[in-house]
Amino acid sequence: MSVNEYRLGELAEISGVSPRNIRAYRERGLLDPPRRQGRSAIYDDYHLAQLRTIDELLGRGFTSAHIAEFFDTVRAGGSVAELLGLQREILRPGVEPERDAASATSTAGVRVGIDPNGPEGARLVALGVAQRSGSALLFTNPVVGRVLARSPDPLVYARVVLALVDAGRDGVEALADSVISAAEAEVVARYGALFPTPENIDDMSRWIADCTEFGHAVVADRLKRALRRRLVTAVSEFNAGLMADGAWPDPPS
Repeated sequence: MSVNEYRLGELAEISGVSPRNIRAYRERGLLDPPRRQGRSAIYDDYHLAQLRTIDELLGRGFTSAHIAEFFDTVRAGGSVAELLGLQREILRPGVEPERDAASATSTAGVRVGIDPNGPEGARLVALGVAQRSGSALLFTNPVVGRVLARSPDPLVYARVVLALVDAGRDGVEALADSVISAAEAEVVARYGALFPTPENIDDMSRWIADCTEFGHAVVADRLKRALRRRLVTAVSEFNAGLMADGAWPDPPS
């Protein structure tokens, strides 16, 4: 899946948002920082989608603070239920949602001794897999972070992670599109629209969160099964090759 790239003027033209407002959105934390190419700022389709989301939310009465919180929740991997909580604030003004110390702080990651300025570290940061943490990287996915942290040579695993991200990008995007399309179709069939009302927002929030959770579980289970099958096949083919070459070791006496 190719990603279009835009300079500031091009992004402003295609999105209908002035360059001045794009800069303001960046300064307020609404818009993700662009990629730097020399002295130029390079935006892509994700930034375009963000601008359209910002426009949609502003049109529905969200403030800049609400929108910034929305994208902070997305970046932290928040659930759909958490995102709908922002709409709950708009639809039910005067009701302040409860917060605790844990929800007010960003999720900590696993720190791994990989140079963020090296080729692997820079790519991991650019792809959003890790964040800079001084002279190391912070992996927000605890499984990935723990595996790399305990490795005697984390760069080897980092290259595997990068290969997996590159190889699976299109497939993962297609899976995500399929899950979202299925959920959207059922939301419209169930509630008549994608956007909640004060009467159905709690039920819709729970229902979408459930769909997202079991959608993730189904995809993860199918991937696990496929990996297991492919591993068995690969090992069998490798062993068959050894036997054909006469390199199969003799059994111990």
